Amino acid sequence: MTNQSELTGILLAAGKGLRAYPTTKFLPKPLFKVDGKTLLLRNINILKDNFQVKEIIIVIGYLGQQIIDYVEDLKLDIKIKFVSQKKIDGIANAIYLLKDELKNKKFVTILADEYYHDANYEEFKNKISLNYSAIATFIKEKNPNIISKNFIGKFDKDKVLDLEEKPKNPQTDLMGVGTYFFTDKVFEYIEKTITSKLRNEKEITDVIANMAKNTEVGFQILDTKYFNISNRSDLISANYTARSLNFNKKKKTLIIPAYNEEKSIKYVVEDFKDYKIFDEIIVIDNNSKDETFEISKKLNIKVVQEKKQGYGNAIMRGFEESTGDIIFIVEADGSFKGRDIKKFLNYLMESDMVIGTRTTRQMVEQGS
Repeated sequence: MTNQSELTGILLAAGKGLRAYPTTKFLPKPLFKVDGKTLLLRNINILKDNFQVKEIIIVIGYLGQQIIDYVEDLKLDIKIKFVSQKKIDGIANAIYLLKDELKNKKFVTILADEYYHDANYEEFKNKISLNYSAIATFIKEKNPNIISKNFIGKFDKDKVLDLEEKPKNPQTDLMGVGTYFFTDKVFEYIEKTITSKLRNEKEITDVIANMAKNTEVGFQILDTKYFNISNRSDLISANYTARSLNFNKKKKTLIIPAYNEEKSIKYVVEDFKDYKIFDEIIVIDNNSKDETFEISKKLNIKVVQEKKQGYGNAIMRGFEESTGDIIFIVEADGSFKGRDIKKFLNYLMESDMVIGTRTTRQMVEQGS
């Protein structure tokens, strides 16, 4: 039985992400965020928490210094090394850079720009303890167009017989994804594998298929919501899925900056309370000269006094006082209604920020 602590984690983060341009002109894809957390950090956590690796090697290339700076700022309690792939020429060649580093070692490799939502890795970990030289992973995918952009496998019981990259007419709902287990035998087969005509590089699927002819290669079906973040549309879809699945777990805060709003503050707080959406409501009293503060204190909510005058200062104080994952800011004068909050929540499923307007001509309140 292999001790899981012997595993090394590999993250491949060198690609240019051309299909996600222009965003990738300034930001490498592994630093894209899904539901507030980067793809890179999510995959680091998978290696740490699910596979208990003691060391992670990150292969960097395009905008690699950004990735180094980001990881160093995280100050993670795990050994992380960086290896530079100067010529961006595929997964197999990226792994081959680590030949000397990984001699006599076993390692789990993840493409750093992929997103796995709450994947179950227990069966995969159990298979690592068996005598496989490699294990490829698959997910269930109904859309053949998506499958045709990835790879498929031919199997016999628990073993891989062959893999096919970008099948034109896939007759299966099992699609290969970018998480792999390897022993150091993979380096021998990378050397033997010829460059493919498809992308003029050594395909990792060809390498694994060649390994399957002479060694034991396994496969694992992962139970997960999966996204290969190729472009902005993929990122939006991943955010929508992640936020939809997690939305009920997120704490929601309402911030109400207030200055001399004694006539409306009670109505506003009670209106938003009635919809039972918010976990906390905070009124930021900004030096009111009337009874705003005293009235607010009676409403069983959090009330804070901000002495620095100004709407911006009141909002910033609200952010500091908030404990929510999702923060709403609303006027204290009653010009916005609690019934509209659910509309904002729908847009927040795929956006980082949603802004309402009251200046649309048809909606302008009389006297505004």
